[in-house]
Amino acid sequence: MRSIFLASAVLLAGAVGAQAADLMVEAAPGAVDTSFVNSGIYFQLLGGVVQDLPVNYFEDGQDDGHDDTDFGYSIAATAGVVVVDGLSIEADLLYSSRDYAHDDVNTYSTLSLMANAKYTVALNDTFSVYGGVGLGYVWGKEDWSSDAADYGSFGFQVIAGVGAKLTDNITAVAEYRFQDTFDKSNYKGSGDYGLSIPVSTVLAGLKFSF
Repeated sequence: MRSIFLASAVLLAGAVGAQAADLMVEAAPGAVDTSFVNSGIYFQLLGGVVQDLPVNYFEDGQDDGHDDTDFGYSIAATAGVVVVDGLSIEADLLYSSRDYAHDDVNTYSTLSLMANAKYTVALNDTFSVYGGVGLGYVWGKEDWSSDAADYGSFGFQVIAGVGAKLTDNITAVAEYRFQDTFDKSNYKGSGDYGLSIPVSTVLAGLKFSF
């Protein structure tokens, strides 16, 4: 009888323990799936609108007036790799174009090649936010109807964006960028004159992860 009682007690204790463990597992909050922000290698393709910021002219490093512009367009392509949780490094191309505000003849355009450091935070299984900074080189062009002037200078950009996972490997992204050059005396072939075409743009597109 004693053996039967002890065996029954052991079985009962085991059943109660198992049930308690199940309750603890059910009560524990589920961990956020961060795989879509820590996916290793990724690529992004983006397009958007450039704000109508004025283009600024300089002579001998001093302010020499500005030209107003219209809203324009921008496109970007990014290749990145996650180095630790949430932190990634990127190679990034951004092209922008917008017209002189008072006619459709003059066009200002930029092409940049930047190295970015970006940090992404997963808010839940679907949404994320990110911010980044970049350093690199910016080529620019001022086109007239019969002539053109080129410039080039090292520059920077800052990035802030949001992401929404569509599938395990595809995320929709939307971001804001501001970009400008450091050097204000940067016309090719001249050390006296410079041009600054600041880029303030909103972009949207897709991120493909591997």
